[in-house]
Amino acid sequence: MSDNSELSDADKIRLKRLARLGASTFATPESSSSQTASEALPAPSAVHTPASASSRLLSTPIQTSRPPLPPTSTVTPKPRAIASPAPTSSKPAALNLGKRPSSATPTNESIGPRVVASRQQQSLPHVDYTEWETSKVGEVFSVTLSAFSNDEKHTWTGTFDKLKALIISYCGMTLEDPTMFPQPSEKPVGPAEFLPLLLSVTPDTAPNPDSLTSTTSAGHSSSTSLSGSDLLPFLNDLSVGFPSETMADVITPTLSLFFQEWYKITPTPDLLGPEWRRYLGAVGLLVQVKGIAALLPSLGVWVAPNVTAPKLEWQSLLGPLTRLSVFPREFIWKTYFSNPTDRKKDDIDANKSNLRYTLSALHTSLFNIYNAIVRASPESREGVLDFFSLTLRLNEKRAGMRIVLMKLFEPVMDVQFSKVDSGYYKSSKRLNIDEETKIRGTKEEADEYFNNAMEEMEKELKRMEANRASWAGNSALEAQGEAGIKKIKVSHTLPLPAEAPLDFRMLPEYLFDNIAEYYDFLARYEPDAMDDIDKDTLITFAITFLSPNYVNNPFLKAKLVSILAYGLWPMGYWRRGALFDRLSVHSISTEHLMPTLIRFYIDVEMTGGHTQFWDKFNFRRDISRIFKSMWTNPLHREAFVKARHDDFDQFIRFVNMLMSDTTFHLEESLTGLAKVSSIQAQQANADSWAALPQAEREDLESQVRQAEGSAPFHTQMGLENVKLIRDLTATTPEPFVTAEIVDRLAASLDENLTVLIGPKMAELKVSNPDKFSFKPKELLATIAQIYLNLAKESDFIRAVANDGRSYSKELFEKFARTLKNRAIMTDAEVAEVIAFTQKVEDMRATIKLEDEREIPDEFLDPLLSTLMKDPVILPVSRVVIDRGTIRTVLLSKEVDPFNNVPLKLEECIPDTELKAKIDVWLAESNSTKAVEVMDVDQL
Repeated sequence: MSDNSELSDADKIRLKRLARLGASTFATPESSSSQTASEALPAPSAVHTPASASSRLLSTPIQTSRPPLPPTSTVTPKPRAIASPAPTSSKPAALNLGKRPSSATPTNESIGPRVVASRQQQSLPHVDYTEWETSKVGEVFSVTLSAFSNDEKHTWTGTFDKLKALIISYCGMTLEDPTMFPQPSEKPVGPAEFLPLLLSVTPDTAPNPDSLTSTTSAGHSSSTSLSGSDLLPFLNDLSVGFPSETMADVITPTLSLFFQEWYKITPTPDLLGPEWRRYLGAVGLLVQVKGIAALLPSLGVWVAPNVTAPKLEWQSLLGPLTRLSVFPREFIWKTYFSNPTDRKKDDIDANKSNLRYTLSALHTSLFNIYNAIVRASPESREGVLDFFSLTLRLNEKRAGMRIVLMKLFEPVMDVQFSKVDSGYYKSSKRLNIDEETKIRGTKEEADEYFNNAMEEMEKELKRMEANRASWAGNSALEAQGEAGIKKIKVSHTLPLPAEAPLDFRMLPEYLFDNIAEYYDFLARYEPDAMDDIDKDTLITFAITFLSPNYVNNPFLKAKLVSILAYGLWPMGYWRRGALFDRLSVHSISTEHLMPTLIRFYIDVEMTGGHTQFWDKFNFRRDISRIFKSMWTNPLHREAFVKARHDDFDQFIRFVNMLMSDTTFHLEESLTGLAKVSSIQAQQANADSWAALPQAEREDLESQVRQAEGSAPFHTQMGLENVKLIRDLTATTPEPFVTAEIVDRLAASLDENLTVLIGPKMAELKVSNPDKFSFKPKELLATIAQIYLNLAKESDFIRAVANDGRSYSKELFEKFARTLKNRAIMTDAEVAEVIAFTQKVEDMRATIKLEDEREIPDEFLDPLLSTLMKDPVILPVSRVVIDRGTIRTVLLSKEVDPFNNVPLKLEECIPDTELKAKIDVWLAESNSTKAVEVMDVDQL
């Protein structure tokens, strides 16, 4: 490279003049410095360079290799001279951009491989980076920089920046209006040239759906086109070069053409097809430029004015992409799942997998697009929210069209008023929820709530938080103030406050319903899709909103129970004890779950729906399934015991309803089986059956079908409930021996025992017991265990002995023989059954003696005319009644039966004086004669 010392004085003077003028224009002489400026500079061209060709200057390739070796020739080339300034002219001289020296390769060189003499390998010499850079710039732009001083280099850089800005300006104006400048007629220009370049970038679905890959479409590949790596720098330069109000005009024509090209795709794009990917890639590239992403919600193409609901997904920028799905309207099933019986399972599974993977990749890309727009500017964020709210408003008549905003539940789950606006629906006018059912709030309460600007609690909280600075340094004030703030805020641990915060109560019900509906579906049909973190969240969510006084709608609560029952129980999640461990991590104990489920078991007795009689059975089935799952863990069993002690009256109500359901299911089951057995016996006699009238045969066949449809449900539910009673009586027998429960329990057990092993046993023999889920041996074993669990309870023994309808000594002796002969229980367990029978017989003798004595009137219960064991005085009517009797009355309606005044059990006054008299009277009749019962060896 030449040195400044080799320049003539005239050349040096010319350089200084050029620097002062600030407009250096260089030519590249091919031979000597004597070449004139007029020879070096071409005449101005009449044809304007199109944007695509000019844009190639925007991309500067990154050099990844070492500088090339210097020439090995010893001949030193002549230094390139600096061109003289062009003569003064009325027209500015045109820039000679991108012209390179002609090739030095001889044209007459023979074709084929050359024979080149081997040279001795030389070590790479060290080349200074600045010198190498100067050399390369000179080669690329065909100019000589060796004579530049530092100031002149800066001048040249400034000139290049101005040139780049001019090119960007030209490109932007061409995109806005291609007719603004003369353009070549043989190719598309403006948006028509630029859109195919954008559409050549597609989202790569593997391994990273967010990455963008450039694929050049056929017909658009050209040496003058921007490559995939050039597009993002070009868009960034475009965004920097144009202010936002002008940039909107620049990008809108391209997006308008984007729509037109999309609608040319027929038929509707297939989710597994390639067409939509190009458009997703184009939008994904545009939103990577913050200046463009911030503009999109304000453009006319974002959403058409006065758009209607059916056209919203077509007349909005992201609508056509967002609507892509696997729903039937896309005819996915016709394309990928037609003729399922004739296709291989692997083929269908492969299609399912491909659809699932592609849909997931699409959703991820769409999320990133919306996320980029939301984060681009506050205005673009509001634009996206306006778009979502418009979608909701246009579809408000479609109950299933809801957008779930999980953040709105945070005021209850973890209130951080600095992050979450708990009064969102008060301040926001985007969504009108006036007519929506609230989670827990009447219309009057909602009107009052939304008419107030700020709740007193929020005012107090903000006031206390603002006073934090005044507490600094005073430990007592700090402790007091922080405690006050903590008290106002809703704690993120359970139990929750007795009443739900007003902000939560006023939320529209569909927010809750959408979450529950989605996870209920997932739990039932794809439980493996949930990992442990998902389960932790669901458990917390379910326990929180199953709590009383938070959600009114029992059907919403039932979905939470269903999530726990179907999503976690089948996988053994509860049985492994993982639930308790996970709850402990979140400061949530099983002791909160048990009373919550027990309370819900009681509340669903009346759902308010027209099918409430059957609804309760379905809801309670899920609750029982959870109880059964948790029972194997000792820690969970302790929670039952604690629930009994914490609220004994509520536990009694639970047991009462459990007993009622069990009695109903067993009766329906055994009655249905007996009916089927009877009709099957008639059908077995072909002659007798054929002799029946056609109408009668059809009626009997209809009864069989009806029984076959309902009996399995009742048989399963009856057995499961009996098993739950067995488990509960093993650890918490007290509720089952209370006055309002014990007689019903004994009568129910005795009656079912009579049906199973008594004279009517033959009526239960059906030809296909498995079809009805009928397991008599398992049912007998469970009933026997309940007897043994309560064998030490004198009140239960008395209740069995008092059952004059079903109990008999002979029945229990046959019961013991059946258990032994059919190997249902061990000999030791059968011996316990015999011992229990002995206790019952002894109690019967005692009762007989008591009956022979006349009971004083003051000892008799006023409603049942039976001996009172625990007399209490009703506070208003002052009537003395047995505690068990009034408890039974209050289970159905909490009023004094003698005056209909509201009454709670805890308001009853124990009559200790009368109880002492009754106990003395009973002690006088305790002498009983033992009744003999056969030994186990005599069975």
